[in-house]
Amino acid sequence: ERFAWVSPILLEGDLFRILNPFETNHFAQIVVSKDKNKAFAVFACQKLNKKEKMNIKFKGLDESKKYLIKELNTHYSGRDLMKKGIDITFTENYETKSFSLEAK
Repeated sequence: ERFAWVSPILLEGDLFRILNPFETNHFAQIVVSKDKNKAFAVFACQKLNKKEKMNIKFKGLDESKKYLIKELNTHYSGRDLMKKGIDITFTENYETKSFSLEAK
């Protein structure tokens, strides 16, 4: 039930690769609804040598919209998410984080 809303986005949305796991130690992608009102992003790391903080810049959002990242309970403009990004900290090997975005 928690992720039931994401099925239409995954099936019909646009997929953007942010980080390629074959080129870096990390994986990141985002799927954005056609109207750019909702998105679902997944970030993962492989093996870590130590705690790692990364800045992730999103793709495919509408620069003029404000998005609520539900898991962080914080609003960001689409422009800021794509130009400045957000900081994500990984502390474990093969750790995965996901974020649900909704335009407000």
